Amino acid sequence: MATLANVTLEPKRVSPNSPNVSLHLTYTLTPSTVEKQAGTVFREHIEILGEDGAVDPLLVALSDQTFPVSTTTASVARTRDRTVSKSIINEDPGVDTRASELGDELLAKVTVTYAANAPIPTPVIPPAFSAVVRGVWK
Repeated sequence: MATLANVTLEPKRVSPNSPNVSLHLTYTLTPSTVEKQAGTVFREHIEILGEDGAVDPLLVALSDQTFPVSTTTASVARTRDRTVSKSIINEDPGVDTRASELGDELLAKVTVTYAANAPIPTPVIPPAFSAVVRGVWK
């Protein structure tokens, strides 16, 4: 079964006066020998969540993409970028007692499933998460 590792999420303000934030996400998938031999095609699903205790609300979902592996694939380094309005990831609206914008907490969840040539029996690949990233992205 493939493994997911090194999930990172880097939100950055597009420019000082821009209302947009660039979300840069990376992770690594390492396929099993069986998946390599089968030429497995994986489907990735990426969600950007707000970190709010027991329930982490979905803020952004990136469009699913597929990618294959082969016998020459040691691992697959994936990178995804998406620009969104800062208001979409502002999961803690408001200001503090000093009239400063409240910081937000974000994390990425990467889920990978089989799109084609899955091993039999087909295992469920556990999702992987980035660390929580805190900021206001000014």
